[in-house]
Amino acid sequence: MNVTERLSRIGSAIFTILVLIAILSTIAYGAVDTGTWSVISLAIGCVAVLWLIGSIRSGVFAVSMNLLQLPVLVLVLIGVIQLIPIESTRSLDPYNTRLFLIRLVCFAVFFAACLVFIDTKRRISVVAIGSIIFGSLMAFVGTLQRLASPDAIYGLREPDQAIPFGPFVNQHHFAAFMEMTGAMAVAFLLTRSLRNEKKLFIAIAAVLMALACVLTSSRGGLACFVVGISVVAFLSRTIGHNASGKESVSRKMLLFAALGFAAAVVAMVVFVGGDQSLLRGIGLDQVSGDVTNGRLHFWSVALRIFAANPFLGAGLDAFGVAFTKHDTWNGVFRVENAHNEYLQFLAEGGVVAFSAVIAFVIFFVRKAIKNIQETSDDLLRTCAIGSFGGCVAIMLHSMVDFPLRTPSNAFIFLLLVTVATMTSKIRSAAS
Repeated sequence: MNVTERLSRIGSAIFTILVLIAILSTIAYGAVDTGTWSVISLAIGCVAVLWLIGSIRSGVFAVSMNLLQLPVLVLVLIGVIQLIPIESTRSLDPYNTRLFLIRLVCFAVFFAACLVFIDTKRRISVVAIGSIIFGSLMAFVGTLQRLASPDAIYGLREPDQAIPFGPFVNQHHFAAFMEMTGAMAVAFLLTRSLRNEKKLFIAIAAVLMALACVLTSSRGGLACFVVGISVVAFLSRTIGHNASGKESVSRKMLLFAALGFAAAVVAMVVFVGGDQSLLRGIGLDQVSGDVTNGRLHFWSVALRIFAANPFLGAGLDAFGVAFTKHDTWNGVFRVENAHNEYLQFLAEGGVVAFSAVIAFVIFFVRKAIKNIQETSDDLLRTCAIGSFGGCVAIMLHSMVDFPLRTPSNAFIFLLLVTVATMTSKIRSAAS
């Protein structure tokens, strides 16, 4: 076996590990447990070792110069500074900041590897089609679980302070998962990158994921699901053209998916009903008191935390401690998250972290749109459009929740960010 073949095998092995991390972390309760992170850290360590071995053998260290990595590295640097024992910048919760920093480093290595090793048409399509298959499978499992045993994950684990759905402890974060995979399915329905007989299966998958999103009873999740597929539909009609210049819209498959979704929703309203009905999911049931479920208060406290720590914040993942210090309520509750990812980074990392997060969003949107416009291959453009729609949906959802704090969602998000921004530059080799 020559050097080129060995390097190709190393690249394939790294790509396989990256995909398995996203899949297995989702199945393992979204990877919210510390024990799961031990396995994930080991897997990412294997990626780093294989990457180093491949670089030594080739004599060149392959690395992407994608600017989207820069904001992530800035957040890592902030975490390091917050652990230095200096009173003015030290985290209010060094233990949680240290754990969060370890996760950030893992995400940074994972993302960097994605940008280097998701470099062929085949790998792009594996991520895209695989996300649809995996998402629909989890949607099916989650729907059955909701109907059979709504309070226990896999019939085994009952979360204490959240309502589960599928493998996730938090039903709203499962809805965010559906936003990402559902947008990809709709992208393939609206373009001509697949034959119509294959689109039938994609339409069924889209219905399953939309239904699961409704059953999570997440108003933000359902709204962002609609936003995601709306972005996909818009880009498919304005940019997604085939070689002859005709619009790539499969109206029959879209109609099938819409009718199937409507029928499934009606069935769920009839058979589920009660507090778990669709009405809760779309916010039309009786709502008393604060319709934001306390979010306005959480956000106001986040701003107070920022005002007290404007430059580098109170400490990454130290919101729970900082909230107790600045809370204007009776202090009985310890709120761990601001239910707004952007405000939480503002509170935990100050204006520097907030600027890094906003820079990531701006860089991503500009780079993804340019990438979609420059991608000439129909299949690759469809993958990019679907990825972009899913990423936009979960970034919007992050304004009213914290779905990317579920690690498996973050891994899938980074995979989709890679697909959305890299398709115009990849080679079309088979491996």
